[in-house]
Amino acid sequence: MTTSELIRKCIEGDPRAQRILYQRYAPLAKGIILRYVVYENEAEELLSEVMYRVLTRLDMLEDENKLESWIRSIAVNTALMHLRRKKQLPRVVSIDELSESERQRLWGKSHTPSDTTLLLSLINRLPEGYRLIFNLYVIDGYRHREIAEMLGISIHTSKSQLIKARRRLQKMWEKEVKRHKGQKL
Repeated sequence: MTTSELIRKCIEGDPRAQRILYQRYAPLAKGIILRYVVYENEAEELLSEVMYRVLTRLDMLEDENKLESWIRSIAVNTALMHLRRKKQLPRVVSIDELSESERQRLWGKSHTPSDTTLLLSLINRLPEGYRLIFNLYVIDGYRHREIAEMLGISIHTSKSQLIKARRRLQKMWEKEVKRHKGQKL
């Protein structure tokens, strides 16, 4: 079933199509949610909320070719709203939780998996505010304007937090490289 047919049938209320959409996109949404929440049961609850929003708002999707990015956006926004309600910040990210496209946004194509693992461990050690902005901008691909709107901060704050996060990461990276000099990273 094409994406266009799937969307049309879901909007019409076809339970089979809704099940297919869920099976196709729930793993993506859950992977994103798990970057922000700690507990599996919390993630499952948020996943239900995300997929409900997706299924009940499909008629609002303007471009069927952007279904995946639309679902990503709903997942991130749902997780951030949940964190705001609980006044928590995101948990650490592991290399296994990143999709290939997220890894490429993080590094490009020129670095090894061990480089990415090291970088993620350094990201996880960033102060929470830096880590949140870095995660949203670099890994999830949001623009500063979007981040500012999502978090209720200024665009300038988003940009400055990202600059500080990158500087801190650069220093941490250099320190790790010196520490491991002669060893394969």
